[in-house]
Amino acid sequence: MIVRVPILTYHSIDGSGSVISTSPEQFRQQMLQLQESSCHVVSLQAIVKALRENRELPENPVAITFDDGFETVYSHAFPILQAYHFPATIFLVTSCCGQASVWNSRTPRIGSAPLATWQQVGEMSRGAIDIGSHTATHPDLTRIPPDVAEEEIRTSRQIIEDRLGREVSAFAYPFGRSNSSVRVLVAREYDCACSTRLGVVGASSALDQLQRIEMHYFSSRKRFTALLRGRASSYLAVRRFLRLVRSVADPILSSA
Repeated sequence: MIVRVPILTYHSIDGSGSVISTSPEQFRQQMLQLQESSCHVVSLQAIVKALRENRELPENPVAITFDDGFETVYSHAFPILQAYHFPATIFLVTSCCGQASVWNSRTPRIGSAPLATWQQVGEMSRGAIDIGSHTATHPDLTRIPPDVAEEEIRTSRQIIEDRLGREVSAFAYPFGRSNSSVRVLVAREYDCACSTRLGVVGASSALDQLQRIEMHYFSSRKRFTALLRGRASSYLAVRRFLRLVRSVADPILSSA
């Protein structure tokens, strides 16, 4: 039975210091900590199967995800993941591969940044990295007409499957935003969906709203160690409260 599974969320692996960035050295050190710890890095699919079938996971499981598909994931994170044989899931914005992340134009320090090309995505896919969907153009799905949202959700999966020849089973909500209508649309196309709700996955977690841990909040070695040891619940509670307060002022930046 699943008791506690942190799903780590990364975006860009760069040294800008933005709220969606983890420096290459920080990422390297965190992956080394995982390798040297008692944790076992598992795939998102393994978590879904355990939740559905009430199955056991390896002791101290952890999963790794990346939103948006930045080029820096290919250049900095992918070689390290390969070296440690860690599985991971990258959520792609399919119509923007090889272009820039225009939805980050308001994010201080990073702004629009290059995204991985399809050639790079293909190489990562062949290297045991799972590719999930983050829609076609990264809209807030709760603010567009239902038929447009359905197109964003469905066609992104079809494009990835056509490009890579692999089934796509996982989705991540752009900006972490969803409502009941959006979740119904997603459930038609995918086995699971990741949110930006801060927390760890447990036996009661909903497959269409899997909690994750934004790694910007765990850039220090001390906090990351506490997370791996299951001692970060109080800190996560504080971050959830601060995020709630911030969302009142700017709902997009608070969940980017």
